Amino acid sequence: MEKMDYSDDYAVVYRGGEPMRPEELLASLASDHPAWVRALFRIRDRLAAKRGLKPGGRFADRVVERTDDRIVVEKDDSHLFLRIVLYCTAQEEGRQRVGIATSVVFRNRTGRLYFRLVKPFHGLLCRKALKRAVRRHER
Repeated sequence: MEKMDYSDDYAVVYRGGEPMRPEELLASLASDHPAWVRALFRIRDRLAAKRGLKPGGRFADRVVERTDDRIVVEKDDSHLFLRIVLYCTAQEEGRQRVGIATSVVFRNRTGRLYFRLVKPFHGLLCRKALKRAVRRHER
């Protein structure tokens, strides 16, 4: 992968019985979106379409790697390259780190502008998605 222009890592500590698996995290991220998140995705897709960019698409269709502790999702587009790693560490003393790590490479000015618009929501969406995934797993 090229030099990253942006990266982050959001995680929560899951304290529970059965350990979470990356597949559960992926399934939760691919569904269960509150109305406000669906609205943000629709706005993003409309703005992207006006610039001739591909819509967001589904995470599950972009999986490039699966292991017992992580799933890697990638999107390589004309304006940016995106890599998302969904991970669930081994459970130790009833605790497990569950997270989302994001890396972005900007291909051009459009990529920088696009990410500048998305970034204020990105961290919030990651944190909320992790909490939702843990709650879903606990049921």
